[in-house]
Amino acid sequence: MIATTSLTNTAQKPTQFKKDWEKEDQRLLSALEAVEHLDELSLSAIGRLINDHQYLHRQLKKLPKTKAFLSKAGKFKST
Repeated sequence: MIATTSLTNTAQKPTQFKKDWEKEDQRLLSALEAVEHLDELSLSAIGRLINDHQYLHRQLKKLPKTKAFLSKAGKFKST
């Protein structure tokens, strides 16, 4: 017979998901390079086209290659 008290008393912290930002940066950069007429689209429209999950608005500081590409395309001023 297995003692159930040893199984129920072990408290474990939930594992937290870690995003691979370097991989995501490369994915977004590849998708951006495939978009035509980038200068005619808003940042939100570009995000919808490349399925960015709002990373272009919220997590851009974690995406240096994407940020440099968008800056070069004139979408915003880099800081």
